[in-house]
Amino acid sequence: MPHSDSLVSIPAFFILGSAFGSFLNVCILRIPAGRSIVHPPSHCPRCKRAIAWYDNIPVLSYLLLGGKCRHCGKGISWQYPAVELLTAFLFVSALWRFGNEPVRLAWMLALLLVSVLLSVIDLRTLTLPDRILLPFGALCLLLAPFNPAFEGTVGAQYRGSLWGFLVGGGVLWGLSVIGYLFFKRENLGGGDVKLMAVFGSVLGWERAIDGLFLGSLLSSLAVMILLSRGRLTLKSAFAFGPFLCAGTLAAAFWPQAGLLFWLGPG
Repeated sequence: MPHSDSLVSIPAFFILGSAFGSFLNVCILRIPAGRSIVHPPSHCPRCKRAIAWYDNIPVLSYLLLGGKCRHCGKGISWQYPAVELLTAFLFVSALWRFGNEPVRLAWMLALLLVSVLLSVIDLRTLTLPDRILLPFGALCLLLAPFNPAFEGTVGAQYRGSLWGFLVGGGVLWGLSVIGYLFFKRENLGGGDVKLMAVFGSVLGWERAIDGLFLGSLLSSLAVMILLSRGRLTLKSAFAFGPFLCAGTLAAAFWPQAGLLFWLGPG
């Protein structure tokens, strides 16, 4: 249980999370396009007019403006408030779960931000950009001695992070090879493999395996629903990244939900 002060901090974390969510929306649109995330300032994608600070308040401005641009009256995508609310909710959830462990909380917040960013980008573009995955993965490996997920000496912590990186990415890569041999088509992208490698480097190989297991269950359920409704075919491209993110975060928050918890110590 988090300490009692967390109840006081919940509104602050909600506001902080929504603010980060607003910034994530900028990154979601600009990073895949190879554009700067700092210049130009926020503007309407249709009329190109700059957005004033009072029209850029997370969630609230969207509601007050009725989901439309103040200048041109064109609709604003629901993605903006959805990402802001999702990030705010995840921040509060992380505070509630890890409020007693400030360092672990900081790692989880970083992981949440990257997960939301990559999930929405994958849903929009069916890609997981190396511009995000590679620097974040390298930073996680470098900072392994400061990661409470790994214990022991500094060398043991580096080995734990590296082993998680190799197992997390290696298992999914092996499954993709097997899938290719059976179906003669590439069903998984390299971005998914890198994503699981990064998760392993942050959480360890056990949670990476659990995340892959839970993410696969979630994606299988989603595929069956979409197939039954005619929204997807067996040859359609499908964003696996959001399900890997959801499954891994679930395993990080509740290890009891993972496969390895039931198979043995982990």
